[in-house]
Amino acid sequence: MTNWGIIFDGAKNTLDSIDIDWENTFVIIVGIIGFVLWGLAIFCVFYKQIAMDRILSRSKFWYVLPIFFMISLLPFSITTVAYFCGLKPYDILYYVNMYGQGSDMEQKLEYRGQINDYILKQSEDASLLGTVFFHFRGIGGQYAAGTPKGRVWALCIGIIGTLLFGGLLIPSVLGLTRKRSDDWMWGEARYNIQRSKYAVILGAHEAAPALVRQLLARKENPLKYVIIQTTNNVMYYRLEMQRELTEKEEWHTILYCGGRNTMTDMEQLHLERASEIYLLGESAWREQESDHDSLNMLCLHNIATILQNKHRKVRMKCYIMFDYQASMASFRYSDLNSTVREQIEFISLNINQLWAQNVLVKRQSKIPGELSYLPLEGSHQMTPDSPKHVHFIVVGMNKCGIALMDEACQICHYPNFNTQGLRTRFTFIDQGADREKTNFMISHQEIFKLARYRYLDTSQPDYLQTEWTDPTLEGTYKHLANNRDSNDEKRDGSFLDFEWEFVRGRLESDEVNQYLVQACKDKNAIVTIAICISNPQTAMTAAIYMPREVYRNAIQVLVYQTHSSELVANLAGIGKSDEEIAKMRYNIIRPFGMSSECFAKDSVVDYRLAKLVNYVYNDVDDTKLERINDIDKESGLPLQEVYWRRCSVADQWSSNYNANSIPTKLRYLGLDLETSPIEEINRRLNEPGVMEMLVKVEHNRWNTEKLLTGFRPLEVEEQQEFDEMLEQKREYKEIKTRKKFYQQGWEMAHLDICSFADLEVYDAPSIVYDEILTRALPYIVLRWRESVLPA
Repeated sequence: MTNWGIIFDGAKNTLDSIDIDWENTFVIIVGIIGFVLWGLAIFCVFYKQIAMDRILSRSKFWYVLPIFFMISLLPFSITTVAYFCGLKPYDILYYVNMYGQGSDMEQKLEYRGQINDYILKQSEDASLLGTVFFHFRGIGGQYAAGTPKGRVWALCIGIIGTLLFGGLLIPSVLGLTRKRSDDWMWGEARYNIQRSKYAVILGAHEAAPALVRQLLARKENPLKYVIIQTTNNVMYYRLEMQRELTEKEEWHTILYCGGRNTMTDMEQLHLERASEIYLLGESAWREQESDHDSLNMLCLHNIATILQNKHRKVRMKCYIMFDYQASMASFRYSDLNSTVREQIEFISLNINQLWAQNVLVKRQSKIPGELSYLPLEGSHQMTPDSPKHVHFIVVGMNKCGIALMDEACQICHYPNFNTQGLRTRFTFIDQGADREKTNFMISHQEIFKLARYRYLDTSQPDYLQTEWTDPTLEGTYKHLANNRDSNDEKRDGSFLDFEWEFVRGRLESDEVNQYLVQACKDKNAIVTIAICISNPQTAMTAAIYMPREVYRNAIQVLVYQTHSSELVANLAGIGKSDEEIAKMRYNIIRPFGMSSECFAKDSVVDYRLAKLVNYVYNDVDDTKLERINDIDKESGLPLQEVYWRRCSVADQWSSNYNANSIPTKLRYLGLDLETSPIEEINRRLNEPGVMEMLVKVEHNRWNTEKLLTGFRPLEVEEQQEFDEMLEQKREYKEIKTRKKFYQQGWEMAHLDICSFADLEVYDAPSIVYDEILTRALPYIVLRWRESVLPA
């Protein structure tokens, strides 16, 4: 049998023969662990403060528990240092001193002889850890130290112990953690974040969650944090953000309580370190800021001042949100001051305009299933021989509906107007159309001095037979109706390639339904309906109960929703198979307008295509197309960026309007902006008649752009001046000088706002701009793909 006693005795003897101080080894290991914890704590305080505050705000227990461990392990760490410093137990705690009487050494030595040898032995063999714990309980045990060096150690250990266990641990640490937690929750905590690692959003706008999602998801110039500053209740807004964002996104979002027009609060953001700034303002829905746009402009100037004082060398990209189109229109007549232009790259935003571009230009949707919107011409290729025309119907003349119509007016220009006189038709339906029509025509007065329109009052019996009004037949610009185009007899009157209708009535009324049925039954009309009723439930109800002919013949029904798209997306069959969707009655409806999803997936505002257009437009030279990516020697920036910075805000918008029309132009040719080979684009452009067709279409688009931005044509007397100059065969330089006189004055009159036939007579050299922009399409598309699309 196995003799376990002999085995145990052998093991004991073996261990005894190994010279290992197990106590000191244990103390050193625990002490090193303590140092590691303290090192991690110091690192987190300085470099992970945001994460620490977030953990603290969610669970105080898990934040305080490590502190208890750190303080509990501190004696072990001190003992480890003392051990490696050569300190002995009796240096710190000598038992005989505890029993000594009197103050002089003679008395101690006399009394020492009376001490039991056991006590003396304990002083020699005491545990270093035990002596540290003895002094760690508080100050007052220095008399028990055996050497002067030990007294210093005992004092230091006692002070540390007193602070931790007496004043710091219980009241101070817990008080600090509680305050830090409150500061985080209420947005009072401030952080020192590395340069270019964060973006700043000023204002708790309803679009902020969508913006945060996009900023944190982008791969180009990735961000670590997004800071949102707001004057709202931060704790309440934090709960809103938690509902909108994922946990990971919310982890990288920081909320500050502060005003965007208070310089002290703005300076705490360290704007000079941010990668970009989004000046959104507070939520318009809560009606807290009736002067939202003015406050944003004031804040913009404050930002420029701060950046100038911080001597930032690179211009800060600043996106500014406007609630009203009138605020944006003001930049047509005045530009930014020099300080703002030097410090800031100004980019304007409007939530309704963003959605209009998402729906009509980018045709991107963020609803489940990644369903894209259709162009207004659908899948039909609008060739010069096409008998069809686009009919865009908007129900509701609110800010959303007007933004959609303005965007459509910019891009819906087709070549069959020049060959067949077919106009795009824009229709508003509203119960208060009589009043809203007046407001709309005032804000677009230059257009309605030229464009055909009619007003249909559904309360009248023969409203469908209402005659059209054409201002160019009898108005101020009658002289512009007599075009010199060979197809003039097909479209005598306005030279604009679109017309307007205003229908007064309720969408659910029989008369309005009758109008919709008639519009959808027109075989040559490509109909899209946008329901822009402010109440999302009412808008969805209206979409469901429209006539069957709408869902049988219209190509798309857009339904405005303020927050969630789930109900409308479910009706459209998002997520189902193509076979199932084809059988569904409401498969043509598309939700849009959700404030939480207003930003497109690729960029907030993508001006890359517009910068290329501007580069080509501002220096008409075929040879420079090959240098489109060259670097400017003085600034070190790409040439397209240099040209862009020289432009006024109005000119930048003009280039962006042109860029937005490029996808539509390519679709005339059966091409796609993202996928068609560049060689195919070149080949189609070189086909007979294609270049001439696109140049005329571009002029029609340009006419609309200028009229929307406040320019007007020349009146009869002004036009006669140029007639005389042509009769006298004046040099073009003189004509151009006089043209600029009218164009740059406060009247904003432009010679070139006319039909293409008149343009060939009065200002033929200017056609080269349309030609170069058309000829440069392959280069523009190629460079845009290089900067946007993945390799």
